[in-house]
Amino acid sequence: MVTTLCRVLRVTRSEFYAWCVRPPSSHAHTDTRLRAQVRTYFEASRRRYGSPRIHRDLDEAGERVSRKRVVRLMQEEGLVARARKRFTRTTMSDHDQPVAANLLDRQFAAERPNQRWVDDTTEFVIAVMESFFATVKTEEAEHFESCGDAKMALFDFIEMFYNQQRRHSTLGQISPAAFERRALATQAA
Repeated sequence: MVTTLCRVLRVTRSEFYAWCVRPPSSHAHTDTRLRAQVRTYFEASRRRYGSPRIHRDLDEAGERVSRKRVVRLMQEEGLVARARKRFTRTTMSDHDQPVAANLLDRQFAAERPNQRWVDDTTEFVIAVMESFFATVKTEEAEHFESCGDAKMALFDFIEMFYNQQRRHSTLGQISPAAFERRALATQAA
């Protein structure tokens, strides 16, 4: 069998046996170390982060690695973030009911924390709030066993993960809490 394999691959038997006992390359060693870090960051994100946020975690830890490599390592490890569901329009926008004014007019940027607060009680795609609800539904859940379960799960998701840890693309891939700390430090300086 080895002879046939060597003939097909066009290598000598001695080259094959040398390859079998050769130690892993430095690239393979680095991949092994990175795999462990990727899995750690993936688990710390509650299995929610995809390659862009895992890549940012590695970058902040001082690891210089390409995003393509992070994608490959995540695929090899079978690490898949929760995917967003496709948007389904459920509201009727052609009506004669009064419509509340859009005070922000899509101007979401703020000079300091707590200048922009949004709410969305409809299914309209209007702002950052729709993105928040989509994130909650995607990353946490849409259905709960009871009201008590929903309260506990949503409190944990929002207060412990979303505000304190989750990287937000609109904030430069940092958490809202980190963004607020930076803003307050800048104001104090």
